[in-house]
This record gives sequence, C-alpha cells and structure tokens, in this order.
Amino acid sequence: MIYDPSRIEVVTTKYLGKDGQYLTTISEENNALLAINAGGFEDPTGHGTGGTPLGITISNRKLIYDGKSTPKNIQGGLIGITKDNKLYLGNISSKQALLMGIRSSVSFGPYLIINGQKADIIGNGGAGQAPRTAIGQRKDGIMLFLVLDGNRTLAKGASYSDVLKIMENYGAHNATCLDGGTSTGMTIKNKFINNPTTQSGANKSRPIPTAFILKADDSDDGDYSTIR
Repeated sequence: MIYDPSRIEVVTTKYLGKDGQYLTTISEENNALLAINAGGFEDPTGHGTGGTPLGITISNRKLIYDGKSTPKNIQGGLIGITKDNKLYLGNISSKQALLMGIRSSVSFGPYLIINGQKADIIGNGGAGQAPRTAIGQRKDGIMLFLVLDGNRTLAKGASYSDVLKIMENYGAHNATCLDGGTSTGMTIKNKFINNPTTQSGANKSRPIPTAFILKADDSDDGDYSTIR
C-alpha cells in the first residue's frame, strides 16, 4: 500500500523503441524507492527485446509512445494516473488522455475492478495461472501494488480471478492487471523482493519498457513509512 500516490509515476527504458531494461536498472536510474513492471510490449515470438510498448505511454504529462493497441485477447486498455492522483482505466485515445489530465500511463489488462464493479471473469479467465503484477487504488486514495510469483514449469501462479479477489480484499475501488509472466517484478531500493522466473523455470527476469515507481525523497529516511 502506498499512502502518497502523488509520488507514483511511469518511467521508461532509456532505449525506448529499441531495447528494454531490467526493472532493477530502471529503478536505480530513476531514484525509485519501490518499483513494479508496468505495461505490455511487442513480443510476437516470446523473445522480444522489451523496447516497444503496446498502446499509450505517458510520462510526466508528456506522450512518450502512441503505439499499437492492447492485444485483442486482453480486455484492458489505458491504465493512467490523473493530475489529481486517481487511477483511471479506460479505452481512450492519447489525445483524450492528455486533455483529461492523465500525467502517467501505460496500456494493458485485463481490468479487474472499475469504480467498484468487479469484472465478470469466468474460471481462470482463459489465461491459466502465471506470475502476475497488478495495480489498484482504494476510495481513500491509497494505491496498491501487487506482485505474485509462480513456478512456470509446474503451472503454478495466479489466475485473473485470484488477483481480483486479492485486490477486492484490500479494498480496491479500481484495479487492473499489468504485464505478467517473466516480466513480473517488484524492487525495493533497486533489489528484487520477488523471484522472477522464465517459462523454463529459471530464476531470471527480462528487459521491460515501462515501470510504475514510487519516487524516493528525503522524507523516506530508510523506514519505508510511505509504503506497507
């Protein structure tokens, strides 16, 4: 749980359009106290470089990338944070996003909870179990970052329904999945606190294009009082 959502922002690989960077590197280069992987990226063969995001990427109120839409088999779209620090989920254009004051965004899904209404997910949502990353926000403004590991070789992990239930239990008023699988990662002070795995089960992460970070500042004082 993050108590000050104004410090959450989207950051990108510095090689955008060409190569992604590991979450640990993105975190270190952007002075992040906490970071999670964010949007999807072009990966047609499962061996993409992580450099080209899917959909709309906005950082610091600037349109960074306006690429392909979210894949048709994923019921999602833009995942944004507004100028008044609200999590916004919706299928809108980059122009609409900027006009309504979206200051940070990526694109992915599926959406899990929108304005308190749960998505109708049947069974595992057709995507089985895998490592998952999600973001949500409660009515009181507290932001939720969630990462769930899984051993891909044993088909363990979480379904979309599992993620929805966890977000609901933590009081999410809005919530959505972010990219998962080998991309799934969370760092504190540039070190993984989860255990990323490849499809073969190896303990390894992969380069990604975007991350949601909690920017570090002097008030943190090493006690992590802004997160729980």
